Amino acid sequence: MNKRLNNFEALRILAMFMVIVLHYLDKGGLLTSATAEFNSTSYVAWLVEAFAIVAVNVYVFITGYFMCESNMKPKRLIQIVCQVLWYTILIPVVLAALGVVEFGSFDTYDWLRFVFPVHMKHYWFVTAYVILMLLVPFLNAGIQQMSQKQLAFSTILLTVYQSLPKSVLPVKFTDDEAGNHVLWLVCLYLIAAYIRKYGIPFFSSLKKSLICYVSGAICIFASLLVMRVVYFKLDAFGESLSFGYHYNHILCLFASVSLFYVFKHWEFQDGVVSRLVGKAAPYTFGVYLIHEHILVRDLWPQWLRVVPAENVIVFVFNLIWKVSLVLIVGLVLDWLRALVFKGIGRFVRR
Repeated sequence: MNKRLNNFEALRILAMFMVIVLHYLDKGGLLTSATAEFNSTSYVAWLVEAFAIVAVNVYVFITGYFMCESNMKPKRLIQIVCQVLWYTILIPVVLAALGVVEFGSFDTYDWLRFVFPVHMKHYWFVTAYVILMLLVPFLNAGIQQMSQKQLAFSTILLTVYQSLPKSVLPVKFTDDEAGNHVLWLVCLYLIAAYIRKYGIPFFSSLKKSLICYVSGAICIFASLLVMRVVYFKLDAFGESLSFGYHYNHILCLFASVSLFYVFKHWEFQDGVVSRLVGKAAPYTFGVYLIHEHILVRDLWPQWLRVVPAENVIVFVFNLIWKVSLVLIVGLVLDWLRALVFKGIGRFVRR
C-alpha cells in the first residue's frame, strides 16, 4: 500500500471516528436543543459537532476519488450487500440470544428491515450508497466523455441546486433532505472526480487546506450562534438554526473539501502507524453497520453510560475514550466477520 493511499485510509478512519462522534452526541442526548439555553458543555458539544459533521461528505469523497477512474465490479457491490445483511440479520439473533431483546417481539415490519435493509432504509446511508454504486458506471462514462468545463459546469449546477437556497435563506424547502439522499452523494462523487482529474488550485497546500477546514468548522458553529440571536430576538426561524450542520450546506461542503485536501497533501510516513492504518481501514464500514443498527443505535450509549456532563474537561475526556472504544470494538468485530467471509469463500471455491 503506497503512502498516498495510506493518507486516504487514515482519512477514512478519521471520518468513521467523526461519524461515531455525531451519533454519540445525538443518541447520547448531549446536543442541547438549538432553541434552548446553553451551558458551557452545550457550546463545546455544538463546536465538536461542527468539526465532525464533515464525516459523511468526506467518506463519499474517498469513494468518488478512487472509483471515478476504475470499473465498478459487481462483486464489490455484492460484498457490500452481504456485509450489510450479515449485521442486519445476525445482530437481532445475537441480542435475542443474550436476552437483550425478545425474539418474539419482532414483527413483520422488523424482519423486512432486517432482511431487506437497502429497500427498507435500515441505514439511510447504505441505501443511498448502494444506489450510488449502481449509478457509478453511468457517472464514470459521463465523466470520461466530458471536458473540464463541462464537468465543472454540471457539478456546479448540481451543487448550487442542492446547497445554495438553504445556505442563503433560513427556509425549509420541501425538496431538501439535508444531504441524506443519493442525489447529494452523486454531487459529492462528481466533486471528488473533478478533484481527481483536475484539482482545485485554491487548496494549494496542506497548511492552507487545514486553515480552511478549521475556518469552515468555526463558521458552521458561528452560523448557529448568529441564528440563535435572531431566533431569541424575533422568535422565528427555529427550524433553520442548525442548517449549517446539514451535509449539503455550503459551509459544510467547504469544510469537507478542505479536510479532504489536508489528507491529500499529507505525506504519510512508512512505519508502524502506517501499517496499522492500512490494516484497520477496510473494516471501518463495518463499524458503522454495527453501532448504527436499528437495535443497537440507542443501546450502546446506554451501555457506555453516556450522560451530560457539566464539566467541559470530563465531557471531552468521556467523548474521546468512549468513541474510541466503539471504533476499536467495531473494527475488531468486522475483522472477525471478514475472517468468516474469507472461510466461506474458500469453502465455496472447493
